[in-house]
Amino acid sequence: MSEDISHKFTEAGLGPAPFTFLGVVERVRQAAPGEPWLAAGTCRYCYTGIRHAFRVQAADGAISDVGSECIKKAGDKGLISLAKVAENERRREAAYQKSEVKRLARLQAQRDRNGGLTDSEVRDAKWEAERLAEEKAREPIAELLADVADTLDDGRRGFRSSVAEDLRRGKVPTNNAINIACEIVAKDLGGRRGSKAYDAEHERVSAIFEKAVKLDERVAR
Repeated sequence: MSEDISHKFTEAGLGPAPFTFLGVVERVRQAAPGEPWLAAGTCRYCYTGIRHAFRVQAADGAISDVGSECIKKAGDKGLISLAKVAENERRREAAYQKSEVKRLARLQAQRDRNGGLTDSEVRDAKWEAERLAEEKAREPIAELLADVADTLDDGRRGFRSSVAEDLRRGKVPTNNAINIACEIVAKDLGGRRGSKAYDAEHERVSAIFEKAVKLDERVAR
């Protein structure tokens, strides 16, 4: 709100000071449907046509529309400051709306080209299809390794559980992890290392992993 008693807007007949800034409104019209939007407002200070009206209210309640340049000419620092903030916000919003229109048009063009999907949705759908296909292809590996995973998983969320989780998804671990897993399972089921039971279990689990590796190579092709 302006606190100056002497005011150019008062001299122009817009009412007594102080003046309060009410905001910016857009005044437009169309000559005919589909035609460009034209400025439809009038500045009460200079009486020229304006599209963006800066609304001010006099002390007696009278409300007037003035242009962005005329509000600066009033010499009212309070109005000028508020009008500048409002104008910056309007410009940012206009820029955003223009960008949004372009973005939506770009997405619609993609949907028209891709049978209703955006390029991003096409990529996501392709990735999901590939993921499901690989998951399906790894089911035989997961079945083959299921018993090994159950034995290996100790529920502590450490190395054993981590490898077991991969096995249940049909993911074949590295050679080093396979060797460690074979030793762990052989010890759990066969007992002391070097015993016949241990060696038998180690050989059995190693053979399972060999089959899994071969299946994994087929999936990876």
